[in-house]
Amino acid sequence: MRKAHPKQPTSLLPWVAMAPYASLLHTCSRDHCVEKSGPIGLLPAGTANNIARTLGIKGSNEDIINHWASSEKKPFDIGRISGIEEKDFLLEALGFGVFPKLIREMGNRKEKSDNPEDELRDALQRLHNIILSYKTRECEIVLDDQHFHDKFLMVEIMNIQSLGPNLKLAPLADPADGELDVILVPASQREELAGYIERRLRYGKDEPFLYKAHRAKKIKVTWAGHLLHVDDEVVKIERSQELNISVVQNVLEFLV
Repeated sequence: MRKAHPKQPTSLLPWVAMAPYASLLHTCSRDHCVEKSGPIGLLPAGTANNIARTLGIKGSNEDIINHWASSEKKPFDIGRISGIEEKDFLLEALGFGVFPKLIREMGNRKEKSDNPEDELRDALQRLHNIILSYKTRECEIVLDDQHFHDKFLMVEIMNIQSLGPNLKLAPLADPADGELDVILVPASQREELAGYIERRLRYGKDEPFLYKAHRAKKIKVTWAGHLLHVDDEVVKIERSQELNISVVQNVLEFLV
C-alpha cells in the first residue's frame, strides 16, 4: 500500500513514490510509463516523450530496463505553482499563448492517427496556423529581478528542453540545475516562430529554436487571457490572474 510523503504536495502523489514511503508502483500517463520506488525508471510510451528526450532515455523498453541496474541517478526538480487550484506543480512546462490553444485544438479533434509521426506532423501544422492567426495578449512577468511587459505570442516556463510536438525551445535546460528556462516570444517575432515551425514541417529535423532563454528560480506572471497549460493539460484562469512559480530542487530522481 502506498504511503504519502508528508512533505509532498498531494497532487504530486500520482507521480512520486519514494521508499520507505511507497511500495513499487507502476503508472501510465499519456506519454510515460513509470516504475517508482525511490529512483524512477521511465519507459517512453507516447508520441512526444519530452521528459525522456531531455534525460537522454531512448531504445526499446527491454534495453532501457536492462540498463537500470547499471544506470546513474539523475535528480529532477519541479516547479511549485501558487495562484491556481487545479495544479500546484509542473514537471515539464507552464505556458500561455499559442500552446494552450494547440493542446485544446488537438484534444477536440474528431479523427486521430495511430501513427506517432502523423500525430506530430498534424500538431506542427496546426501550431503553424495558430501562430499566424493568434491574437497576442499582454503579459507582465518578473524573473527573479528582471521585469518584462509586452504583448506575447508565447510565454513558456520550462523545466525540460522540449515541448509539445518535440519542439526544442530550451535546448540548454537542465531539470536538475535549480532554475527554470523561460521563453518569451513577442508579437514582433511572429514570423521567426512561424518560420521555425515551417522548417520543421519541411525538413523534419529536430533543430532547436534559436532564441535565448531567460533563467530564474522565482517567477511572478500575469497574463491578459483566460487559458494556460500546465504540462499537457489546459487550465482556465481569470484574466490577469497572478501566478507564482518557484523551483523545488531534487524532488524526483530518474534512472538514466
